[in-house]
Amino acid sequence: GFSPGFAWMPDSRTLLCRTVPAGRGKPPKRAAVPAGPHVEESYGRAAPVLLAVKTIRQRTSSWLEIAHLIVPGHNDDLKQTRELCAWVNKEIGPTTPVHLARFVPAYKLDTLPQTPVPVLEDALRAARQTGLKHAYLANVAPHPAANTSCPRCSRPLIERGGFDVLKRSD
Repeated sequence: GFSPGFAWMPDSRTLLCRTVPAGRGKPPKRAAVPAGPHVEESYGRAAPVLLAVKTIRQRTSSWLEIAHLIVPGHNDDLKQTRELCAWVNKEIGPTTPVHLARFVPAYKLDTLPQTPVPVLEDALRAARQTGLKHAYLANVAPHPAANTSCPRCSRPLIERGGFDVLKRSD
């Protein structure tokens, strides 16, 4: 079965992160559908996944990128996307990469439609308006907003297709 790569300790302030050192076995299986954070509160506090993201940023030197899966009819409201991106900008930092991911029907959620590209493009504009410097589209191919470009000359530095890196310029 699936288990998350982290666990909260009994003090509710410490996050234990599981890692697999090089040469010590197979890495965990990659999830078929990425789970993105969702802005919500529990008893006046940020949701556990947001606390986990904040803890990783504050207490580790790990590289952090966020994938936010946009599911039609569930979390495709622009207000939610703006709230999430404003939270990331304020709490994690404006240079944190945020990937706004397209939902594609599969497995147990095969009755929902895939996220329309215009909905993703609106979400991307909203993310950039909150001040995020590295907001991208994910699971949309081909699309120029999936790529990382040089801020000076706009030359593509990282070209993505879906969730894969297709080309990297050094």
